[in-house]
Amino acid sequence: MKKFGAWAPVIVWILLVLHLGTQPYLFPRYVQIVRRLADLVSRAPQKLPTIPDELPAQAERSARKARDIMLRVLLNVRIMEPVGHFSIYAVLGALLARSSHMTGIPSSSFAAIVLASGIGLVDEMRQAALPKRSAEVEDWLFDTAGAAFGVIVWSSVARRRKQRIN
Repeated sequence: MKKFGAWAPVIVWILLVLHLGTQPYLFPRYVQIVRRLADLVSRAPQKLPTIPDELPAQAERSARKARDIMLRVLLNVRIMEPVGHFSIYAVLGALLARSSHMTGIPSSSFAAIVLASGIGLVDEMRQAALPKRSAEVEDWLFDTAGAAFGVIVWSSVARRRKQRIN
């Protein structure tokens, strides 16, 4: 039962990743969320306490600039899509490294990267068969790089934790 407990987060995350891979293009929903956040940022100066007259005007200009920058960056598909792939698979890589280490799988870091990369490849191949989706080699490369990053971060944290105990 302990081994299943070690792998439960991995299984849940893989199911989530594979589910997201079957969804129609998620960017329009993401755009709605980002625009709402940007609106909140631009309204922030209205909630600031009024001190001298010039500060609220400066705060409003700064908030507008922050909103514009936020929208330019966060609504840029070329930036956010790779970031999404990298981030999702970084979590998967870390979870795989953690679980394989906990259950005593040898070469757990390498195995975690290979397994996460394989899941990314399967996900991309599935997307090729779905309407309104496509398989991209670049996405798979970001998946693999994210998994490697997650494994490296988890391994480094685990090593430091072990050194503190000893």
